[in-house]
Amino acid sequence: MIPPQQILPDRQRKKQLFDQDNDLREPQATAVSQTYSTEELAVEIHKLVDAIAISERTLIALVLFDNLTTRQAVSLQLNKTLQNTVTVKELFLKPESFHITSLIERGCDDEQETQHVLFVYGLGGLPQKQRKQAIISLNLNRETIRQLGHTIVLWVTEDTLSEIVKWAPDFYAWRGGIYDLRTGVSFPSRETIQSPIWLRKASPLAALSRRELEERLQLYRQLLAERQAEGSISKIAVAQTRLEIGKLLHQLGDIEQSIHHFRQTLETYTREAFPENWAMTRNNLANAYSDRIRGERAENIDLAIEHYNQALEVYTREAFPEDWAMTRNNLANAYSNRIRGERAENIDLAIEHYNQALEVYTREAFPEKWAGTQNNLANAYSNRIRGERAENIDLAIKHYNQALEVRTREAFPEDWATTRNNLANAYSNRIRGERAENIDLAIE
Repeated sequence: MIPPQQILPDRQRKKQLFDQDNDLREPQATAVSQTYSTEELAVEIHKLVDAIAISERTLIALVLFDNLTTRQAVSLQLNKTLQNTVTVKELFLKPESFHITSLIERGCDDEQETQHVLFVYGLGGLPQKQRKQAIISLNLNRETIRQLGHTIVLWVTEDTLSEIVKWAPDFYAWRGGIYDLRTGVSFPSRETIQSPIWLRKASPLAALSRRELEERLQLYRQLLAERQAEGSISKIAVAQTRLEIGKLLHQLGDIEQSIHHFRQTLETYTREAFPENWAMTRNNLANAYSDRIRGERAENIDLAIEHYNQALEVYTREAFPEDWAMTRNNLANAYSNRIRGERAENIDLAIEHYNQALEVYTREAFPEKWAGTQNNLANAYSNRIRGERAENIDLAIKHYNQALEVRTREAFPEDWATTRNNLANAYSNRIRGERAENIDLAIE
């Protein structure tokens, strides 16, 4: 384990570690620096550096990049930022040496006591056969990689990330964060656009233990205090830190403080200046109100609906299809739980929003999201008041069965059990068909 002083350096070292905003906003006049001199990229770099600082040699991070010039520039910046706390080593995959585990072992076997941050390059440049073998090897050897005791930053293009999702799903679910350092200079292919890239936006917090969440929260609170005390620090860095604190507090169950930090974040992330960040924070705020215990439950749900609808002003289907679908699904959940208004109308609105989410969450592109939404849609039809009761129950059965096409016992045992139980309830209430057969199907 890294000594505490290395995780939380003194003020001078922490300033060098985390507060590089001026360097990033005002780079030297070179072509390399010009490619990443935006505040949003600076914030994403801060997030990666923060994660490395608290990783205790357990971080396996994926970094998205879209051109070699940017990768080189950001690599130099990260190396400079981290040099006083860790040893950065660069490892290159080649057709004759493409197994990442072996490459790491050879690169660091002479310095086991040194904390390394290993930048691994070249995965996307391997021939397809070796690239596939390397990615499958990641899937099979992920525990070995963790036991090596080094922080690993794997640089990938969006196409390569899609291949990791396809060929190494367990590694993908198990890895740490994904950090988007693309500049938009290059353009993705049609296949890449259709890939399940929404996963890069999924929060890894749910996979952390309470102790890990509290440790991360302590670090971000300390960072926030120092960034607020330092007048030269970008407001964007403060807002991003507040956003991370809000998400951590929500995961830890402190909903009131989570709401406070999300609202503070919105003072910087205005719709005019940062529309996408504004919409993302609105969605997080809506999630918090959906889970809020204090206050009137009916009011909290209505506030969640209000913030989801505001997020959808930016998250349009055309501009942000995956965020649009996610927010539609969240909005449908809120209407399903709504207390105020006519119950029949609320359920029908939930059904409408679930169906809209399924326009993007197709089985081919987003199988797990598709199955979850099918299950939610089935629940809504089970509770529907309007329309013919027999038809509603049969539609619920149809959607539960569709969810089970993905929610298999082997792949998703808990979700499989939940949906099977829901399906049994639907058969118990079924009107059409022979009653005895429906009961037998429910028991089955």
